[in-house]
Amino acid sequence: DKNMRGRRAKQGKLAGTGAAINVVLGFKPDYVRVINVTQKSITEMTPLMSAAKGIQTLDSGSGTTDIAELSSAGITLTESGFKLGTNAALNTASDVIYYIAW
Repeated sequence: DKNMRGRRAKQGKLAGTGAAINVVLGFKPDYVRVINVTQKSITEMTPLMSAAKGIQTLDSGSGTTDIAELSSAGITLTESGFKLGTNAALNTASDVIYYIAW
């Protein structure tokens, strides 16, 4: 655990699977940021958002950046961490994925 202004925080690296991934942190996070290097996307989640959603920023090519609220298959906060959904820009097989949560 890392300490971020008195809060528990963790960071890590995952390999995308294309199937839901449960990430165990040992605490329920107040914020999760997932960076998918392969898909060039950043997805963020807070407890104020509904389960399996998130706000996603995606480099869609040609100098265009899209920001959208995921309607499903996003991030779900759990009592001990979070679950990555199957959104293609969030979690596809063999993707290089980093996360930080606090």
